[in-house]
Amino acid sequence: MHEVSTTPRRTDSPLLLMIASFVEKVLFLASLLIMSRYLSLADFGRFSFASYFGYTFAVLAEFGLYTILVKHLIERPQQHGSILAQALLLRIPLTGLALLTIAITQLLARFDPEQTQLLWLVGMSHIIFTLGFLGSSVFRATGRFGLDALYITIRSVLYATTMVVTAMSGFSVVSIAWAILIVNSFGACISIALALYITHDRFQWPGFSDTHQIMRDAAPLALSLLISTLFANFSIFILRINLDDTIVGWYNSAHVLVSNLAFLPELAMAILLPSMVAESQDVSRRGVRLTETMLLMVTMSLPISIGTSLLAPEIMVLLFGEPFFSAAGALSILIWTLPFSFLNFGFMMYFSSRGMQKFWLLYVILGIICIVISMLLLMPNYGFQGAAISRLLGEILVFALSIYHLRHNIHLSRLLSGLSRIAIATVALYGVTSMGATISLLSAIIFGGIIYIGILAFLGPWSLDQWRRL
Repeated sequence: MHEVSTTPRRTDSPLLLMIASFVEKVLFLASLLIMSRYLSLADFGRFSFASYFGYTFAVLAEFGLYTILVKHLIERPQQHGSILAQALLLRIPLTGLALLTIAITQLLARFDPEQTQLLWLVGMSHIIFTLGFLGSSVFRATGRFGLDALYITIRSVLYATTMVVTAMSGFSVVSIAWAILIVNSFGACISIALALYITHDRFQWPGFSDTHQIMRDAAPLALSLLISTLFANFSIFILRINLDDTIVGWYNSAHVLVSNLAFLPELAMAILLPSMVAESQDVSRRGVRLTETMLLMVTMSLPISIGTSLLAPEIMVLLFGEPFFSAAGALSILIWTLPFSFLNFGFMMYFSSRGMQKFWLLYVILGIICIVISMLLLMPNYGFQGAAISRLLGEILVFALSIYHLRHNIHLSRLLSGLSRIAIATVALYGVTSMGATISLLSAIIFGGIIYIGILAFLGPWSLDQWRRL
């Protein structure tokens, strides 16, 4: 007999959640920029590498439970307490797996003692951080978007404040990692405590045999997340093994700027995914939606890539300071991964909406192989810029394989028509920005953006009906 749940269903606006997620991205990037000005280049390189390292292996502990848990909570509202208990029980062996992977990786890489300690601290911090996602699953499944938004905001403010205060106070990177670990532990405890309170179910530890359904549903998603994360960060691992912390600091400063722009396609796809799923069985609408998604991704990414590549030295000095001027070369290359990564993100969601994740995983694995081979060939002569080129080649390969696979689903005439209009707006943006940058960098960016949007509105890459759907 199922337990009877008294968990109420709320209807808070999801807009609150989107705003909170945006604030979290901004605070994280701002705190990292401030930290870079108070740490040495080598310390920034060590800390940023540890952060990417920990995030990658924390995926093993999270295992896609956040997404799967929302699905199960919505489908079985009478069992909220028992489902949450199953997820918490699963986190025990999954956390052990993540820690074992961290230990094996460190043993093989033979990092120095300080880097090893930092990797353990930051790795544990990320693992505990993802534990709080289980609470967010309960908040969202019960419609408490406002509560989840509040939790995300408080968590991100505490995290950013801790990073900034400890860095400005002259603490070592190991001490900063300890402080962040404590803050993340506090946040995760609050999230789980609220989730347990909200469910109102009698909490009983299930047996591992009761968790097989959640585990089976989460496994494909976990594999996809792990491979995608490795694809995004693998170049950093190879770079750290072969080059010193200062060079890693230069590369990571450029990488963090580019990677933090990922919230744009995530936000767009959060809006588009429901319609993609609904139209996945309609052959006539399927191709239209995919084509519109591609145009949207190009529209968002192309002006950012052009403006950043043109103004890379000024941007690095403005945001990170003079010591990071040498990172401009990597930024001017990495920023061109943006159009391809935006498009690849759209392809990933399209494959997922049609149950074709296995093809996407295959293409990403081939992309990782491409990165490894090209880094081995390019790094001896080009250093960290060779790593940036390798990352770009990996994205291009995944893009090429995906677009070939979906070639029959794309409306080519509509795509070319839209791209030609976007190209005209992009040329105007490039001209305005390049001329205005000699007078005022900020004014050039703002005025160029206005010109870009104005030309798109005038030429109309999309019809009025398409704009409404987007």
